[in-house]
Amino acid sequence: MAWRRFIFLLISATSAVSQPVAGQLRYFVQTTPSPATAIPYGNNPKAGKYALAGDARIYYEVYGKGKPLVVLHGGGVGSTYEMAQLIDSLAKSYQVIALSTRGHGRSEIGHTPLTYEQNANDVYAVMQAVTSDSVIVLGFSDGAYAGYKLANMYPARVSKLMPWEPVNRYRAYAR
Repeated sequence: MAWRRFIFLLISATSAVSQPVAGQLRYFVQTTPSPATAIPYGNNPKAGKYALAGDARIYYEVYGKGKPLVVLHGGGVGSTYEMAQLIDSLAKSYQVIALSTRGHGRSEIGHTPLTYEQNANDVYAVMQAVTSDSVIVLGFSDGAYAGYKLANMYPARVSKLMPWEPVNRYRAYAR
């Protein structure tokens, strides 16, 4: 009985603390409200565009000048918004191409199966719309795996790949 009371108190306390303040929109992994001057990455009408990739329109934003650098967020609940600090820093020296992968943010999901090959083709469509140069790819988690596939399928268009993976999913299979 004591554990039920503990769980009830824990849930009650957690839900009371985590209620958003009325009128403030919060995103996944956003710990504090954004300042009014923050760039709304992933939903910026001034920088946002679409590239047609097969049966879906893929949303992307471009910031900065210099060598093109593609930023790929993680899958599941990943978003361009969670890459805000990276985009802010990288845009000082690079042309940052931040896209929302298929079915995330403002990108359409389409009807084709969601695979890393499809993600790579989507990124390639955005690259073609933005630049004819080779790009640096910085991918987080699923974005890293999509980056691997992109580099494999279009090696002349990827000058450098920087996979950022917090967990190696395949470590158990390598033993």
